Amino acid sequence: MNYGEKVYELLELLERGLVAEIEEEKAERIKKALNYEKTEKIPLRVIYPNQSGYKPASMECIHQDMDAMMYNELIKCLPVIEIRDDSIPMIRANYGTGTLPSLFGAKFKIVDDNMPWVSPLSQDEIDGFIRNGMPKLSGGRVSATHEHYHKRLSEFPKCRKYIRVYHADLQGPFDVAHLLWGSNIYLDMYDDPDRVKAFLAVVTDTYIAYMKQILNETNAETGDGFHYHWSSIYKGRITLREDSSVNLSRDFYEEFIKPCNEKIADAFAPITMHFCGRADQWVHSLISTRNIQGLNFGYMPGKFDNEFLKFIHNACEQKGVSVQDYKSNEKEYQVLDKSIFKTGITYGVNVENYKHAIEISR
Repeated sequence: MNYGEKVYELLELLERGLVAEIEEEKAERIKKALNYEKTEKIPLRVIYPNQSGYKPASMECIHQDMDAMMYNELIKCLPVIEIRDDSIPMIRANYGTGTLPSLFGAKFKIVDDNMPWVSPLSQDEIDGFIRNGMPKLSGGRVSATHEHYHKRLSEFPKCRKYIRVYHADLQGPFDVAHLLWGSNIYLDMYDDPDRVKAFLAVVTDTYIAYMKQILNETNAETGDGFHYHWSSIYKGRITLREDSSVNLSRDFYEEFIKPCNEKIADAFAPITMHFCGRADQWVHSLISTRNIQGLNFGYMPGKFDNEFLKFIHNACEQKGVSVQDYKSNEKEYQVLDKSIFKTGITYGVNVENYKHAIEISR
């Protein structure tokens, strides 16, 4: 398949379908909700199976062909013109969790068309970075992809204005350290804590330096306290991920992880934090993190429910921390108590098909 032609075809389709007034109105509605202001309705993003007829390219293909990657990203923008929900059109250099680890020389592999899996470094290599500090930064494929996206978008005025290029997935300091060190990092937090902290410091500095570099290549910051991310708008300048830490106690989270997150939050103040899994043991500590203004959770069926919203509501509202793209399926969304967060929240709902998407978005 000629993905360059398909990109042009999708951009033409989006150029015809994008309506400036609609895009600007929903962006303002999302921002008002995230600032705990009253809105006519709480913004809702509807996620449904691709019904456009455009079949996504394989994982191997998008890692070799920037047009194939852009094609896949543009397919994700189609709900914006198909159902007119509160989705925001955007694309990113989607090379997966190995983006930052690759700067440290980590290798990755693609298995069964899944996102790449990173191979850990040797302990000698880990010690080398502890001694010598940050690896050399290189824009490489990510920077080239950003440049390619901007070039392709430049031919279409509405696409150039309303389809944002947002920052790549750099994970978070402990996520990256976990990928590079391997699962033994959990044991070494007990057995060799100073060494783990020293490596986390190097990863944190690398994260800050590389994020500053790629923010200059993207255009997802709004300039008024928000950024475009994951088909929506989030508070702050960046979204920092914190997945591997859900396995830690609050004490370990606060000793090893929170200082790294606060250093990053200070560098990009303010920011949003994301994590997958349940982290009830330290979520309130996360909410209190300096310069955190937004939260996003990876969807877990039946886990993020009314009880969880009640559990975090007071702490979030007191600090002005918004909950962004709070996901559920259709049944969960119907029984979700929307009065817990009367504002300060946006929702995402996974539905079975296009028909249900139209119904629930209306």
